[in-house]
Amino acid sequence: MAFMKLQVVKGAYALVDVGGSSWPVPEHVCGKITDDMIGDACEMEESDVEAWQGCVSHLAQYIPEHGEIFSVTREQGYCWRLSAPGYLDCTEWSACDTIADLYKEALESLDGPEDPGYAGEVRALLEYARDEGMPLTDTQARYLEHEDTYPAFAWTGGYTIIYVDKDGDVLCSKCAVQTMADGGEISHDTHDEGDPEECAQCGHVMKSSYGPVDDAGDDA
Repeated sequence: MAFMKLQVVKGAYALVDVGGSSWPVPEHVCGKITDDMIGDACEMEESDVEAWQGCVSHLAQYIPEHGEIFSVTREQGYCWRLSAPGYLDCTEWSACDTIADLYKEALESLDGPEDPGYAGEVRALLEYARDEGMPLTDTQARYLEHEDTYPAFAWTGGYTIIYVDKDGDVLCSKCAVQTMADGGEISHDTHDEGDPEECAQCGHVMKSSYGPVDDAGDDA
């Protein structure tokens, strides 16, 4: 999924019903949605159906089901999909009424923190949602303030960094990104010495920077 990028089109789209399944097609993709394209075959005179279906037949190329089109409505909102720049690979279009719905659905479509491109995709999605007016949590806002966010090691010294959620569970850097994206609170600190810590979500083991504490001298 790392090569797939979020593509969002805001504005008008045609909602095309094909035998009970409805598919959004952005006006940006299919061209202007004219008044004569809007209609419901079930409410038309039989003599008008054939002419109307001819008027909307070009929409069939943009939806996965190429059956008979029964109705077309014009809607406003966000259409989104995942696509591979420079390739033909892409998911089908989905539509949402609000930026909050778009954020939630698009976030759920990502492969997860083990995907090498996950953090970049989350950042791009958060930036778009912020620019569209979606309120961010304090943790999400802080995440966007820094270019190198949630590293596994400190830039100076290379010390191990561990992350902690609001329940006190220790997380690795990758799972911390996922928790933040879901709206959770995250804090962090360096793990300088002591036994290894284990991520509560994925089980990844994080060794301390200087290793376990040597208690041998305490018995002297």
